[in-house]
Amino acid sequence: MIALTANVMSDDVERYKAAGFDDYIGKPFELQQFVDTVARCLGDKQTLALTPESLQDNAAETDLKAMLKQRFPDYLQSIESSWREMNLGLLKHEVHQLKGAALLFEFPVIGDVCRDIEAGLVPRDGQINIAAIAPKVEALLALLQD
Repeated sequence: MIALTANVMSDDVERYKAAGFDDYIGKPFELQQFVDTVARCLGDKQTLALTPESLQDNAAETDLKAMLKQRFPDYLQSIESSWREMNLGLLKHEVHQLKGAALLFEFPVIGDVCRDIEAGLVPRDGQINIAAIAPKVEALLALLQD
């Protein structure tokens, strides 16, 4: 099991290992780093027929992209609900997760909108400008419905 995380301080890594993770990958990460870490955890790089090059026009990439796209309705529901209820903590969490996956699996428009929403959810002078992020949230919801 591999932790994908932005928290890579030595005490964080120790917690992952104590929790049973075999390794970790710090975000943001490069595809080669992902492939190398998975191969290392499998113990034999030959058992992993996955390279950054093989993902470019490969069924594996298509499958991974399809799996993410199948989750769009779940993200849609969660983001829509958290926005309607003004649960900004949950909204930020969901948008952050979707941003990472969207950018990794080449859904750049969705990733960029998520990045904008995430930036807008950072308080300025102690407040979040809801009016400024509203059109971005609506745009994201429309993208997830397509």
